[in-house]
Amino acid sequence: MRRKWKGFVAKAMTFVTVATTVTGNGTLLVNAAETVESAEIEESDAQSATESTEGDFLSFEMKALTSGNDSTETESDSTETESGSTETESVEDSGTTEEVETLSDDGDWQFAYFGTSTSAVANTLVDGTGIAAGTDLTTANDAQVSLTSCTYNADGSINKKGGKFVATDGYDGISYYYTKIAAGTENFYLQADVTVDYINPTPDGQEGFALLARDSVGENGVAESAYYTNSCATIGTKLSYTDEDGVLYENLKDIVGYRCFDGLTDTTNAPTAGSFSLSAGGFDKNLITAGSTYTISLEETNSAYIMTYYTKADDGTLTEVNSYTKYKEAEGDDPLEVIDKDYEYVGFAVARGCNATFDNIIFRTSDAATDDPWEARPSEYVATDYQITSPATATDGTYTLVFTANADGVATVTNETTGAVLVTGQNITADEKYTFTCDMTEDTTFAVEFTPDADYKINDYTFLSSYETQTIRKEVSYRSFSNDTIYVTADGSASNQGTSFTDAVDLETALSYAKAGQTIILKAETYTLNSKLKIERGRDGKEDAYITVETDPDSNEYAVFDFNQTGEGLEIWGDYWHFERINVTGSKSGSKGCQLSGHYDILEQMNFYNNGNSGLQISGSSAETIADWPSNNTVLNCTSMNNADTAMEDADGFAAKLTCGEGNVFDGCIAAYNADDGWDFFAKTATGCIGAVTIKNCVAYRNGFLIVDDGTDDELVDDYITANLGLADTKMPSSSYSFDGSNYGTPVINGADIQMNGTVINAGNGNGFKMGGSALSGNHILKNSVSYENKAKGIDSNSCPDIKVYSSTSYNNGNYNVALYSNSKITTDFEADGILSFRTAINDNMLGIGEKISLYSQTDVITTSNTNYFWNTTSKTSVNAAGTEITSDMFENLDTSVAPVRNEDGSIEMNGLLVLTAAAPGNAGANLSDSQADTTLWVVGDSTVSAFSDKYYMPRYGWGTQLSTFLNSHVTVENLAVSGTSSKSFLSNANYQTLLDGMEEGDYLIIGFGHNDEKTGDTTFTSGDGDYQTEGSFANSLYTNYIKVAQEKGVEVILVTPIARRSATSDYTGESGHITEFGDYAQAVRDLGEDLDIPVCDLTAQTIALNTKIDSDSDTTNDSKYMHAWTSKKETSVDNTHTNLFGAAENAYLIATDLTENGSSLAAYVKAGITDPMEEVSTWFEKSINADYVEPTYDQPTSTSETWEAFTDANGNVWYGSVFGDVGSGNTTNQELFALGADEDGNMDINAGITKNTGKIAGSSDGLAMYYTRIPVESSFDLKADVTVKSYNSAGSPTKQAGFGLMVRDDMYVDEYVSTTMGDYVVAGTVFQSTNLLGYNTYARKSGSLTYCGGSLEAAPQAGETVSLEIASTTDGYLAKYGDNDSVISGYDFALTSVDGDYIYVGFFAARTIEISASNIELTIDGVKMENYDSYAINDGDDSDNGDDSDSGNDSDNGDDSDSGNDSGNGDDSDNGNDSDNSDNSNNDDADNSDDSNSDDSNSDDSNSDDSNSGDDAADSSNSDSGNDADSTDDTDNSDVSGTVINTTTTTDATTTTNTTESTVVSAAALAAALASGTDYVLQMDGYTWTIHAGTITIAQNVDLHVTMNGTTAIPAETLAALAGSNEYMTLSLDAFSGSFGFEAALTLNVGAARNGMYGNLYYYNSEGRLEFVDSALIDANGNLTLDFTHASDYVIIFSAEDMAPAAVKTGDETPLAGMIILFFAGALGLGYAGRRKAR
Repeated sequence: MRRKWKGFVAKAMTFVTVATTVTGNGTLLVNAAETVESAEIEESDAQSATESTEGDFLSFEMKALTSGNDSTETESDSTETESGSTETESVEDSGTTEEVETLSDDGDWQFAYFGTSTSAVANTLVDGTGIAAGTDLTTANDAQVSLTSCTYNADGSINKKGGKFVATDGYDGISYYYTKIAAGTENFYLQADVTVDYINPTPDGQEGFALLARDSVGENGVAESAYYTNSCATIGTKLSYTDEDGVLYENLKDIVGYRCFDGLTDTTNAPTAGSFSLSAGGFDKNLITAGSTYTISLEETNSAYIMTYYTKADDGTLTEVNSYTKYKEAEGDDPLEVIDKDYEYVGFAVARGCNATFDNIIFRTSDAATDDPWEARPSEYVATDYQITSPATATDGTYTLVFTANADGVATVTNETTGAVLVTGQNITADEKYTFTCDMTEDTTFAVEFTPDADYKINDYTFLSSYETQTIRKEVSYRSFSNDTIYVTADGSASNQGTSFTDAVDLETALSYAKAGQTIILKAETYTLNSKLKIERGRDGKEDAYITVETDPDSNEYAVFDFNQTGEGLEIWGDYWHFERINVTGSKSGSKGCQLSGHYDILEQMNFYNNGNSGLQISGSSAETIADWPSNNTVLNCTSMNNADTAMEDADGFAAKLTCGEGNVFDGCIAAYNADDGWDFFAKTATGCIGAVTIKNCVAYRNGFLIVDDGTDDELVDDYITANLGLADTKMPSSSYSFDGSNYGTPVINGADIQMNGTVINAGNGNGFKMGGSALSGNHILKNSVSYENKAKGIDSNSCPDIKVYSSTSYNNGNYNVALYSNSKITTDFEADGILSFRTAINDNMLGIGEKISLYSQTDVITTSNTNYFWNTTSKTSVNAAGTEITSDMFENLDTSVAPVRNEDGSIEMNGLLVLTAAAPGNAGANLSDSQADTTLWVVGDSTVSAFSDKYYMPRYGWGTQLSTFLNSHVTVENLAVSGTSSKSFLSNANYQTLLDGMEEGDYLIIGFGHNDEKTGDTTFTSGDGDYQTEGSFANSLYTNYIKVAQEKGVEVILVTPIARRSATSDYTGESGHITEFGDYAQAVRDLGEDLDIPVCDLTAQTIALNTKIDSDSDTTNDSKYMHAWTSKKETSVDNTHTNLFGAAENAYLIATDLTENGSSLAAYVKAGITDPMEEVSTWFEKSINADYVEPTYDQPTSTSETWEAFTDANGNVWYGSVFGDVGSGNTTNQELFALGADEDGNMDINAGITKNTGKIAGSSDGLAMYYTRIPVESSFDLKADVTVKSYNSAGSPTKQAGFGLMVRDDMYVDEYVSTTMGDYVVAGTVFQSTNLLGYNTYARKSGSLTYCGGSLEAAPQAGETVSLEIASTTDGYLAKYGDNDSVISGYDFALTSVDGDYIYVGFFAARTIEISASNIELTIDGVKMENYDSYAINDGDDSDNGDDSDSGNDSDNGDDSDSGNDSGNGDDSDNGNDSDNSDNSNNDDADNSDDSNSDDSNSDDSNSDDSNSGDDAADSSNSDSGNDADSTDDTDNSDVSGTVINTTTTTDATTTTNTTESTVVSAAALAAALASGTDYVLQMDGYTWTIHAGTITIAQNVDLHVTMNGTTAIPAETLAALAGSNEYMTLSLDAFSGSFGFEAALTLNVGAARNGMYGNLYYYNSEGRLEFVDSALIDANGNLTLDFTHASDYVIIFSAEDMAPAAVKTGDETPLAGMIILFFAGALGLGYAGRRKAR
């Protein structure tokens, strides 16, 4: 079928001019709420800043002063290199206006610039070009499109670059002129002649032009971060080319070729390595030149995208040079229809440093339906690749052969020298190393005969070019030096024995044959090397026997490896090598001085200078995984100086980037005068994150400048550098000298010291410590280090979102001293403690450059810290959050003309430069003379210790996360605590093995278990009784598994008792104080410490004391709950177990102060002058609030399904049905797809996806069929059932995203379609995913993400199989149990209160082609087995006026204190026995049994929201007792005797009046009758009248409503007088009944007509000894006063002219809760809010 092309006629373009205000980088509020402002690679915009105060936050207004420098790393074979720099011109000062042209949306062709490093200046559509209206693009036409991506100078050098083509990572910054076509229905053909108007004469490999098809387009003008998308391009940029003979030409800058990205799904977040594919290559090796024209095309068919390059004859005839086809792997599987599924975008693009004109344009589209149909991709064949990769030398009597193949197969290994067959029939797995070790004492040839499996294929369409057997040989030479020392000289001979310098061998021989434990001694002379010097992988020492290479210890000079600008430098691929006192210089341009690629190597006191690329780089090969990348290497007291490539864009002093593993350390190193950066930790998306790298005790200065040799002295160095810091141009022609790759400056070397003589010129980017790239996580650490006078930034995260900076100084850098930022919307996790940023006026711009601190979804503990001193551009001082300044006179000197030198031991001597005096604060800045040893503090524990990634209003923080706040930078805190673990269950967590492997002598271990050891269950429980020798005891678990193993390793142990669970009643005698029937767990820790003489930090006692103190005053709003996590702004969401940041910091502070008192040597590492967070309440509380938190939009269901019938189980409990979530629009009531009801045996039956896959449990959404009941959040519950898998429906077997089980969830939707994730939940059941069709053993959704905490099932449940399931609440979260597996609590210790806040929803569910039935259903609430429980019927009447009144439902500390339900002191006190549903009254504001009677009836009264302060009576209400009557707890039997759960119906206005003068008792029968009839019940007594509202009755019981007026009460007279003041009052006592009535009632009294118009204000005396406001009402003309009640207690009515209802505590936008709480705490602690501090 021939393609039917459509004629394409362009529509008219309309240009619209809009005015935009340019503010540089705008105003940057350095707090967690700020949208991140970022530049992906190098953004060298120097800033001026003005500081303002906004609340307690610093605000920096950034004004751009200088241009941005960009650098991007690219890889080359096994050695990774980086290329790219951008020079940009300055942007006008804040407040100016510029005109920007944008295109309207009504034209078929549009222009946009977007993506990294683009700008309105560089990225343009040239005026007068474009595709005019009516142009027929299918035939010859005059259309011409000219695009720019740079500006350039008159001499042809580039001025400002815009954007970039990124070779490997799936994002570009481009000028793009494009149209869009309908995805899936249109194909296209685009061809053009491309004339290169300008291209950067010194290309960095990211410039170029393209015909480009994409599946999404960025927003015009948005340039601050990477924009990822799939694309196919015929492109001219940096590419590699392989010719017809197989010769590879790598990374040619620039050639014509192709580039395709496939598999990207997110435009914002960097994809993980391996999640997307890249196809790229050149069409020939001819470099692109300015003025040349290139004819290219890009085409889409139903089967593929085709990219072609042509030559064009004078007569217009085209001859294809080369082409590439990107196939569509399956019919309809289009790689450019992933992100935007509706359109593809096709057009012309330029980037970075290329301006081009596109003409002779042909563009046509065709109908995909009539084009040739999709055809399967043709077979492709790849060459075999079989290698022996082990070394070519052997030394110690053995040899380990390593073989790899790109196919599965079978190998035979032979020693061809002896003829011995060593291995036969060895199975080989493709791309996996096979190793075999054998004896070897002579030169040997090894042979591997390999036969690939005949049916092996690389993928469905790729096969080997040959399946024949092949033999691979390796000749290995053998030599063994007999002495421990091998001597080497420059003229040594391989025939010598190396026994002395007179018998010396040559360098290569020594390196090739030295074995573990031997030392190579180098004569102190120059070794001229004209080729690469390489130590092969496999040439290893041993952990206890390094191979050492060092200069003669008797000489003060160093041996010099001089590569004469022709050799490719030193490469170290072996493990356990130690190089010491050697100079490395002169590697050829583009080659590193040294590449360190092994593991556990040490480079000590080495100098790397005048090399053709980075002085030293730690990196491996992108062909390997991170496990093989170099790791755990130490670079100690080394210097890297004056390294430069010809283009001055790649050469760093030190680099650990691209392919670098974990644990590499730079200690005591200096990087100066390197063309690019001092340190560079760049990572790219294609290869993924690199391992965490540590820099400590290091100095980076004057990078971005270079010293060249011109025969003059170095007299002007300082003047030149200071004059060129912080200015607009980054490569200024202020020196007539340039760098040509050979004229390096002259080194002056004195042992470890190195200086350079010559003339200083501008070079490349020039950051001091550049610590990331591509917005990839790194967790790199910089501590106790100094950065000064670097051309660009001093400390630069370079988009890495989680670097850690401690005790470091940054001074007078040309751009930001400190820049912590990532890409837009990337969550940051920076740590900064002890940063000192300082400036002096060395030029006109220096004092105006501020910091760049951009946080996203991160609590700001950086700019709000008193230990960080940032530069304030208004006051021109370095200042911390408390306003303390550091001034010039606090330094010994600031004379940078005095360079750092080395002490005899190799450490750095600063000669007073930037060294702080005793006058300076002692909590910031570097001190390189600090000799305190580094140590590691290991921390193990549970969720009260661990880290979290919550999105709560006040997220959870364990105290382990805050220990580093109070310890100095010599301590590395390794917090291994895991949420949900006990000292027993932690043993099966991977972190336990990490602990065992990581602990070393001199380390410390803090142990913080206890919370979960108390919980019964095989996996967690240990007994609190018994000492450390009692098997099964908590103490024995701590001793055997932690203390003993730590002490055996020489690790000091500190024990910490568990923090108290917060009790609203300050009752810590039970579980809240960790005392259970199984023992006192805190005391067990105390006794253990005493028995073993181990320091103990008693957090149990201290948190009890602290909570009791701040909860004990008369201010009901002052509560320890404000130190705890809140899942939402609702007070019912408080988490009584887990602290927020404030609480965690306070607990860490308590530990730190205890260390000194309990004699731990760790006390030596506690910072001097630490401050109690309780003395900085406002700061810490502000930090605790998640500024990015958005309260969920959610409507609590007030009715049940009209489609799915309710199910009543054998106990009479009612379960309501719903189909909701992502089940497909319109399917929530589809009874052909779902069925809910009773089966033939009367069991609950749920069938989901009867005829097709419907519903799911997926990463992005859930779709469920569910039977549920609702339970108040403050109640405990346990649900058990036997669940039978009746059928997998049409699937026949488990299918991905199918699941079933028992679920407890945060929210409920009644027959509602929701396409995205809903609330969180925990499941006792299973789900099947494509990666695990056996099913998971319980799971949860937390903060929107699925988590599988129970591991995998051993086998999937079969149809007909029954499994026992249980889900239950715990004191800290939830327990889930599947069958005979152990209960799972780890990972499920979180609250489900962030959405609904009033209820949790518990029940049974099925999703996606599963039918289940449930039997033997048993539901327990608050310890009572439920019978006839109907959660909706109980509260129908109540909910009718309360459901939407979130303030009312949330109306209280009362609601919050409902958390006392978790307080074991109240937990068993299930109110009224079977009447446990009385807790549902919690919905009436008073979360614990509605003690606060006004909570619902007053819902129309705004003052009612203040009743939230009645929360403290929740403790009272939890016990159903009158708040004052200690004996009333026994009266709970009162409810057990006659309590009956009643199903409420609708109410009417009718009233039944009963005149009673003899009895004040309302009988249970009378209440039942009132409820049944829907009529209110009125009890008229002598002097007062009760009106019981029928619709509120939840319990039918005998209630005595006798009222004693002005009788004896428990209310102290002084309390009454203090509250009433000069007002009259009367007391009331409801003394004949105890606890909650089980209904709401209005009491009407006649208080005298004389009080008409006054207010009667009702207070009750709560269990904490305080009078708590309940209700107020006006007294009518007859003197009648009506007030609302819900429970019996002692009351007082105060008569006043004004309403005494207190103002509501608001958690919305009107009055920030944070501010209220700050005031509360300040008052509670006796602190003035305006900054007064009182010692703790």
